[in-house]
Amino acid sequence: MPENLELIKSTLDEEKALTFTDLKEMTGLCNGVLQHHIHNSEGIVKKRGAVLQEGACEDCEFRSICEDSCVHKELNKESTGTVYKLLKEGLSQADIARRLDLSRATVHYHVEKLRDMDLLQGRTQ
Repeated sequence: MPENLELIKSTLDEEKALTFTDLKEMTGLCNGVLQHHIHNSEGIVKKRGAVLQEGACEDCEFRSICEDSCVHKELNKESTGTVYKLLKEGLSQADIARRLDLSRATVHYHVEKLRDMDLLQGRTQ
């Protein structure tokens, strides 16, 4: 397997799904190399705005709620993923804002984004 393709696949193994930009950043590969492998290599697909390995959705815990956008891609975004993890640990929005040194409005933005993706139900303080 060519070195660049191996790098792309190993990165996707760790992260499940990424945006094209995040994959580019994490691998250090240029646009053309990434586009070539995404379009010409078996096993790598672009789906719901994410780059992922073929079949990754079949084993995904979120597959039933991904409609327009891949949930894993969104959770891999640093702030959104961190807010999600801290909410799951039981922290309030105010506690998360203090811990992450973010405004409450920013944390609320991420909470609403998570609600829109059907990852959160009910009220979070």
